[in-house]
Amino acid sequence: RYVYTGREAPKDVALPSIEEYLAIVDRADAVSPWLSTQISFAPRPDPRMFALIQSACSESKGLKVNYASLSSPDGAERTIFPHAIANVGSRWVIRAWCNKRNQHVDFLLDRMLSLSAVAGPEKALPKDNLWAQTVDLRLAAHHAHPENFSKLVQRHFFGGLKTARRTLRKPLVPYYLQEMRIAVD
Repeated sequence: RYVYTGREAPKDVALPSIEEYLAIVDRADAVSPWLSTQISFAPRPDPRMFALIQSACSESKGLKVNYASLSSPDGAERTIFPHAIANVGSRWVIRAWCNKRNQHVDFLLDRMLSLSAVAGPEKALPKDNLWAQTVDLRLAAHHAHPENFSKLVQRHFFGGLKTARRTLRKPLVPYYLQEMRIAVD
């Protein structure tokens, strides 16, 4: 039996091609009792809702949304004009102009209780300057950890490198930091 040690595979072990590997991962839960891809808590978006949002983004149309929030847990109606969809770990984030708040804001897909298509905006909407900005994050093991723990973090998260860099759109940074449980100091 072959156990991966990070070194080269023994000559008698046939490694799958990348196509074979991806095929295994794609159907893992259906055919493999030893490999599971169902560990993400990301809710699978409703295909009809996702299609409406994607269509609104690509065609500059609006959506009437019943949106649940901490201030309106049963939902409140608003009209939004989405321009981007992003998956950040366990969240689907919709970036959109909100007529109620008169600014670009983030909406979480799993808080959309219902939605329907509406016409595009009556006038041109302001550019989403925040969405256009990117942030370069430099990630490293926390300086207070002992060296052996830092090396573990480096192997696990950074492929053995001391640091890693991620470039994200500015509005997505808080979601990424929370998803990855990254301390900021």
